[in-house]
This record gives sequence, C-alpha cells and structure tokens, in this order.
Amino acid sequence: LEAMSADRIERVEVITNPSAQYSPEGAAGIINLITKQSRKVGRSGSVRLNVGSGDRGNFGVSGAYNSNKLTLSGDASIRFDPQDGAARDERAVLDGQGGQLASSRSRTRQVGAADFWNLRGSVDYDLSAKTRLSGEARFSRSDAQVKPRQHFESFGPTGAPTLIFDSPQRFTDGRPTGAIQGTVRHKFGDEHDLVVNLSHERTDDRREGANTEVFGLPVQPDLFTDLHTVTTLIQTQAKADYTRPTLAEGKLKAGYDLRVDDNEYDNVGLRGVAEASAAPDPAQTNLFLYKQTINAAYLTYEQPFGDWTVLGGLRLEDVRLDLDQVTSRIAHNTGQRDAYPSLHLAYKASDDTQLTVSYSKRVQRPNPSDLNPFVVQRDPFNQFAGNPNLKPQITNSFEAGW
Repeated sequence: LEAMSADRIERVEVITNPSAQYSPEGAAGIINLITKQSRKVGRSGSVRLNVGSGDRGNFGVSGAYNSNKLTLSGDASIRFDPQDGAARDERAVLDGQGGQLASSRSRTRQVGAADFWNLRGSVDYDLSAKTRLSGEARFSRSDAQVKPRQHFESFGPTGAPTLIFDSPQRFTDGRPTGAIQGTVRHKFGDEHDLVVNLSHERTDDRREGANTEVFGLPVQPDLFTDLHTVTTLIQTQAKADYTRPTLAEGKLKAGYDLRVDDNEYDNVGLRGVAEASAAPDPAQTNLFLYKQTINAAYLTYEQPFGDWTVLGGLRLEDVRLDLDQVTSRIAHNTGQRDAYPSLHLAYKASDDTQLTVSYSKRVQRPNPSDLNPFVVQRDPFNQFAGNPNLKPQITNSFEAGW
C-alpha cells in the first residue's frame, strides 16, 4: 500500500461480512480497493518523501501517461525501518503443590535494519469502447538484518544458579517477490460485463538464524547452531466474473476461481562448537513440499422488493491438498468439497435510516507450517511440529447493522 499512489484509488469498500462472490477464507472481512478505470488525457506524476524518528523514512515516485486508448503507469518506492528493541523473559517451573522446582530469566537486546523496495508498472489498452486489455508487473524486496544478544540464567529450587550463558545471535531475511497479471474486461451494457484475470506470483524467502551459546556455568565448550530456511512460494490464479442486470432492477453475478499454491520449504541446520567447524545437523534439516489446489464457482442474485433488498449467494469449493515431508518420507493427500452460502437483507426504514442483517459461512485453513510434521528446534527453549491431519476451521458469521 505504501508503494501505491492515492490517486489510483476510486473508492474503498469495507465488506465486514462478504457474500459468496468473494473467497470465504479468513475469519474477518475484506477491504476492497477499487482502482480508477479511466484517466484524463495527458501526463501526471507525484513525488513522496517521509522522514520519521529513529532514522525511519521512505521515498516514492509515480507517473502516468494516458491517451484516448492507452494508459501507462508506474510506481517506485523505498522504505527504511531500523530495528531496535529489548526484551526480558522470566519463567518458573512449579511442582503443583505451591513449590518452585526451578526458575530462569533472560535479557535480550537487539539492533538492526530493514529495507523495503517496490516497483510496479501497468498498461491498459482499449481495443474498443467496450473491451479493455490490462497488464501489470510488480516486484518487491525486503531485507532485514538483526543482531540480538542474549544473557540467560537459570536457578534450582534453592535459588543457586545452575546454568549461565551469553548468546550473540544474528538473523537475516531476504524476500524478493515478483508478480505478473493480465485482465480482459468486456462491457456488454450498463452493469453488464465479463472480467477474466490471470495472475502468477513467486516469492523466494531466504532466512538465516545463527546463535552461539558461550557458557559461564557449567564450564563446557561453546555451542553454535545455524538454521538456513529457503522458502519458495508460487501462486497461480485464474478468475472469471460475469455480471448482468435482470428484470425489476435485479442483478446476477456468477464466476469461477482457480488457485494453485505450490510451495517448497527447505531447512538446513548446522551445529558445532564454532561456526567454522559446524556440521550439518540431521535433527534440523528437512524438506517439505506443499501444494493446494482450489476450484471454486459462485452465484449471487440481488433483488429489491420495495423497501427491502435481498442478496443471496452460494459458493462451491473443491480443495485438493498434497503434502510431502520428503525427509521423513511422510506423504499426505486429501480432498474436500464444501458449500459456502451467504444471505444479506437490507431494509430502508426512511431516507436516512437503513437496517441490515447478514449471514455468511467462512473457513480458515491451516498454514503450511502448521501441517509439516517435522520437529524443529526454533531456539533453545522452543520446539515446533505441525500436524498434517489438521482440519480447517469453519465460522458461521452473523451480523446486524443500523
């Protein structure tokens, strides 16, 4: 959003309980940005500069050219966001009878920086007064480097120290994302149109988390651990949306949506007494493949009846999930079909008063990391493992408004 010039936006729709036209995924509503479909003939541009405390700031430029049939536009921006923070962690292990078996405390101080880059270019061409071709290409990149330093102490039931170490750490994250999309829009008449959209997006996320535990008590060799995570996220989507008016000011909408998420999570862990001599750690090294294919079709119909307006809809989705924990040789494939109905009622009580009631069925599917069964040691105090048998969470959302 910070890379988008405000003059590209026609209006903002806040849809708190979406109809079946929209994907049911997520527990909240939708913020729908409607971009302008037409521009005045000529050239335009803008320059943006913001400076904040803590050496924060961002800079952006945008420009556009529009003739009677052709529109070209582009944006570029950069944002600097230094990272500076401190944290304290205190824990107690209790015996269930009011006694304390052990306790620990740690202090962490971190400094670093994060940079964000964005580039976008788009073209719109009117084949005729009713048909428009559109294309867009986007690239963004985020880079973060943080160097925390942690001091840890643990104590036994008598309060005597049992473990003391210092842990200098480093975290780096590079995340480039590229995307392209093409759209064909044809208007058959007033509020009667067909929109077909194809898009492809790829993200390559490379993260490294390294830390060295320098022990003060008990005296023992240092312990170095390093986890490299390379994540490839590829999403391909094809959509078609058809809208047409009907008799008595009704409106029919129908559409099809195909989305394929094809992701790869490659984790390589190293461990040793020092970084130079660290060797691969099988307990931290694994490859996880995730593919989700969603085929969806929807139909909605809106009809006014005097002071009442009724909008009903139904969305059908077929979800195929292919999971492969390559390292552990665990494959898990599932398929599920579900229906997502919606109903919106609006009553115009007067010229300045409206009452609304709505219902929609929503779904929140597990994140890929929640499905990976491989046990990962995220830090000395936290382990994480997913469960490939997790089911989606279903929400029945009711809303009333005045």
